[in-house]
Amino acid sequence: MPTLPSLSASRPLRLTTVTAMYVAQGIQIGLIITAFPAYLAAQGVAPAVIGGWVSVSVLPWTLKLVYAPVMERYTVLAMGRRRPWMLAGTTGGALGYAAMALVPDPLAHLGLLTAMMVAGSLFLALQDIATDALVVDVVPLDEQGRANGLMWGGKVLGTAATATVASWLFGRVGVSATFALAGGATLAFVLLPLLLRERPGERLLPWTAGKASAVAEALQPDGWGEIGRGLRRVVVFPAVLLAAALGFVLQLSEGLFDAYGPVFTVQHLGWADAAFSNAMAVAKLVGGVVGMVGGGLLVRRLGWTGAVGGALLTLAAVGVGMGLAPALWGTALVVQGYLLLAVTAQTLATIAFFATCMALCWRPVAAVQFALFMAVANVGYISGSGAMGLLVATLSPAQVFFALAAVPIAGATLLLRLDVAAHVARLAALDRAYVPDVLDAMPEPSRPPAPLEPAEVL
Repeated sequence: MPTLPSLSASRPLRLTTVTAMYVAQGIQIGLIITAFPAYLAAQGVAPAVIGGWVSVSVLPWTLKLVYAPVMERYTVLAMGRRRPWMLAGTTGGALGYAAMALVPDPLAHLGLLTAMMVAGSLFLALQDIATDALVVDVVPLDEQGRANGLMWGGKVLGTAATATVASWLFGRVGVSATFALAGGATLAFVLLPLLLRERPGERLLPWTAGKASAVAEALQPDGWGEIGRGLRRVVVFPAVLLAAALGFVLQLSEGLFDAYGPVFTVQHLGWADAAFSNAMAVAKLVGGVVGMVGGGLLVRRLGWTGAVGGALLTLAAVGVGMGLAPALWGTALVVQGYLLLAVTAQTLATIAFFATCMALCWRPVAAVQFALFMAVANVGYISGSGAMGLLVATLSPAQVFFALAAVPIAGATLLLRLDVAAHVARLAALDRAYVPDVLDAMPEPSRPPAPLEPAEVL
């Protein structure tokens, strides 16, 4: 049997692989965060319970900060630095769906179903950080922009397709069968990292022939102290702290929106759960395409912070508009337009925020530092989705929209003090002082990335 090219040697294979991993992540988002909460709303489940489900579903992603240093320190190096973790994460996620499918009468045993969901999500979060780290390791700098775009598109397509199909399946084959089918679909994505090596000469499986590549050995940290010291040098910079706070606020806004959407449309307006799922699927698909096509242009024209701020203010304006127009809520086209505009603004804000975070990362600890940004942001999402029940209980629907508008405005104010250019200059000084010579000697496709220009990031 001929040997397939490695990920480091084949551009089509590595782009296909990282995109496929993000499609698998989109299955989780479309099923667990969009379609199933809408199904719960249609069954009359309390808003606080729905918000709790959404909140808990994202909790495993806050552990990315734990996964990142563990993956930096430990791996089956003869199989590559990241591929073993990708295999474990994707397989575990599929098994989590299988466990959910085995829960009898899921709505009557929602606690057990939640536990199985969290277990599977822990593995999918592991796959997420491993995939991001793989991009850092094997994708050349001039290709990372395209890789990020394809990964974003893969997640969008996976989310939209799953939200639409799952909402249909819930009414046709039931909850358990839908979870089982999601597990089978996720397991299919294991084939790519299973059959492809990271670098030439490595093992496909622990018992097959091969050995660790010289580049992988050079990238592997010597110990926990090396990782900790590098991270400690950079996280105290003001721009890093401000960006972490911005990520929290950005995802707080998205968590509130995601949790309130099914409650507002299904329970307050009387929509069918499938109607909401389909509207969100269209909104996420359109928002994702707009982000893929226009996100890079927005950052190039407005700069990192200008792009984030513009998107946040647009999101706030859309929320205020809904709060001022309750008489129009009965028109489905108006609500669909709101969902479309809000999701698109959130998408553009997120893309620009990711670009900003990449520019703020120091090369020796880029994977751990980026995971730190994402972990703080996920805490914000959990806080937002968890607070939705309280908002619905204490505020009118119009007032909830005003609250949704106030959060991105708070985020925009943080941008006034975020100086990316000054931070990049500080990173250059750290490079001169601490980056080992071996990093400069490594081949370009394996070198950890320097702070990128916006056009390269997107």
